[in-house]
Amino acid sequence: MRLVVMQNVSLSEHMALSTYLRGVLEAFCNKRGISLTALISSGYNDGRTTRFTVRQSHTDLYTLLGNLKYFIWALLNLVHEQRRVPIDVIHTLYPSSSTLAALLFRTLFSRRTKVIYDIRSPWILMAGKSGKIPKYLKRIVLTAALIVEKNLIRWVDGVAFITEGLKDYYRQLGLVTRRPVHISPSGIDMTAFTPRPRGTLRRQLQIPTDSKIIGYVGGISQSRRLDFLLEAASFFREKLGPEWHLVLVGAGDYKRELMRMAEEHKLSNVHFVGPFPHDEIPHIISDIDVGICHLPWTPLFNTSFPMKILEYMACGIPVIASRIPTHEKISQELEGIFIYAFNHESFVEVSMRALNQQIDLTALTRFSWPVITDGLLDLFIQLHRSGR
Repeated sequence: MRLVVMQNVSLSEHMALSTYLRGVLEAFCNKRGISLTALISSGYNDGRTTRFTVRQSHTDLYTLLGNLKYFIWALLNLVHEQRRVPIDVIHTLYPSSSTLAALLFRTLFSRRTKVIYDIRSPWILMAGKSGKIPKYLKRIVLTAALIVEKNLIRWVDGVAFITEGLKDYYRQLGLVTRRPVHISPSGIDMTAFTPRPRGTLRRQLQIPTDSKIIGYVGGISQSRRLDFLLEAASFFREKLGPEWHLVLVGAGDYKRELMRMAEEHKLSNVHFVGPFPHDEIPHIISDIDVGICHLPWTPLFNTSFPMKILEYMACGIPVIASRIPTHEKISQELEGIFIYAFNHESFVEVSMRALNQQIDLTALTRFSWPVITDGLLDLFIQLHRSGR
């Protein structure tokens, strides 16, 4: 099967979009009978050996101009790839510049090619809150985006959603498709994320080995409302004693403000470190006792998939997670995830319950990249053979 994967995203960024793109590309190229090409924005090192073809547009993900440039560049590259070897399936990921290019290519040059649109978030909602769109254009741009999205999922041959929640959210917006639908959650690289020897984080922060660390590893953005964790840290210091520590690992637009708040309230049991290179993260995670996945109740996070939970668990660390639908769903599928309500008493009680819980690593294999791409490949084969 001749497969092209398209997304105006960097392959090297430490964000969910890039992680998913890297994971599916590496897994697809290990499948027998697949000839793979990736049309991405950037992040590929020409000196690195890969078993698939990579072409880079060097376009901006977050601007209308950047996506327009990617659309034109991608269309031209699809024509070039079609002349080399006919394309059977195009797997596009949002933003919709990739899907628009794929559909125009199919219309003009290859009616037999199947196009699958893989939707990873309520991106129109995100665009409206990003601050990238001028206020005087915001309503026009978002209305146009909604109209385009409605037609895209009508014209493509198949749709993949990251969660059932996102599929339901699209249905509520009136974005309904009669095409085959597949749920494709985020995955975990179980060769990269494994339990490691402890001590890395404790040595850096001079935390005694017999102390307990509740750790958050990820983006420290205001949208995640991580000030709740600082308030909880003050509460559990009073209830459990100074040997309990909260460590936040990462970077983001809210880190400096949280550091100021911790200093103002003299929270000596709260520590900030990082960011660290991606390959060091398993060592950092392995040195905490309980991993935190805190997200507020919003349409964006309610429809997301908590990749962070998989990374903690793959390193053998139990997880506490805020009570939102996506966390509750995965806690029903995997043991070792404990849900807390949005109050400090619940946070402390659940943290104590999670401590020293053993993780069944074999249960995580259903979220490995080979298994995730097996599901996508079944959809590709179904559509390819259907002759629709």
